Amino acid sequence: VSQGKERRPFDPSVFSPETAPDVMKKAFMEGLKTDPRATYADLTACRDWDPGARLSELQCPARVIHGDGEIPWVKERAAALAHVLPAGQLETIPAAGHALLLECPEALGAQIGEFLAQGAA
Repeated sequence: VSQGKERRPFDPSVFSPETAPDVMKKAFMEGLKTDPRATYADLTACRDWDPGARLSELQCPARVIHGDGEIPWVKERAAALAHVLPAGQLETIPAAGHALLLECPEALGAQIGEFLAQGAA
């Protein structure tokens, strides 16, 4: 796929079981617009990510958000990131998987709005 010789696969297992078919179709169509090499590089970077020692020096608040149906190894990386950040918070959005932006945009927006409001208070 990353060399342009095979059709890009679509894996519905990365979505929450509650995700509507029309949302999956939209995700598929959006995925067709993305060069598979970019997706491959993104997932490889996520898989190989190492938080390192310097992240523990960051003192600003941070919220790490994922869906409850997220890919297990991505959930692990999200938890590691939230843990290493001194002011990190880990939040999970129900009924969402890896395509959080498409599956639950309102819930994600609410999480972001809440986080920003905390900083303004």
